[in-house]
Amino acid sequence: MTLRPGFFAGDRVDRGPLGQGEFPDNAVLRVLAEKHDRTVAQIILRWHVQNDLIVIPKTVNEDRMRENLDILTFTLDADDLAKIATLDDPEGRMGPDPLTFE
Repeated sequence: MTLRPGFFAGDRVDRGPLGQGEFPDNAVLRVLAEKHDRTVAQIILRWHVQNDLIVIPKTVNEDRMRENLDILTFTLDADDLAKIATLDDPEGRMGPDPLTFE
C-alpha cells in the first residue's frame, strides 16, 4: 500500500510517496516547506516518518539522497500534521486503481 498526503485513508492504494511530482504546487505543503526551510519533498517524506510509515524514496541523485536523509533533522508539529490531514481526498488517486485495473 502506498500512502501520501492527499491520499492516505483506509485501504486505498496508489503510486509513489511523492505523488509523481504533483506536490510542489500545493499551497499547504509549500507554506510548511517555507516554515521549516525545507523542500516540499522533505515535508512529505517527514510526514511519512512521523506517521510511522515506511517510505522508500527513489533517486540516483546524490544531492537528493542527502536531502532525503536530512528529514531526520526536523519534525512537523501537531498543527503542521493537521494541515496536511486536510489534503486527504478519496478521489486523490494518481492513476488507475490497482485493485480494479484490468
